[in-house]
Amino acid sequence: MVLLPGLLMLMHTVVETAVPEEWSNPIVDFALFLGQPIVALLLTVLLAILVFGVPMGDTADEISARVGGALGPIVGVLLIVGAGGELATFRVHSDLGRKVCNSWRPGLNAVGS
Repeated sequence: MVLLPGLLMLMHTVVETAVPEEWSNPIVDFALFLGQPIVALLLTVLLAILVFGVPMGDTADEISARVGGALGPIVGVLLIVGAGGELATFRVHSDLGRKVCNSWRPGLNAVGS
């Protein structure tokens, strides 16, 4: 169950790399869709609910409470990851690395710039 999102995203990467962009094939489009991170994680959560919740006899209210209880810890992780991604994007687009590097040692190129 843990490997499913990784396998779907790996499939997306392989298809995106191996198949030329000119190809318009429904199977390729479906594979690319399934490999999107949000879709892969959503499918994994739904599959986990079906595998671990329904066969164990849990009611819809119990499953909903369990999923809702898991959202609190997840939100903190998503905020940290999202903020890190936005900070990296800001640094790249604002050319901040080169400016900071040049303020310390003029003429020195920043790594990654």
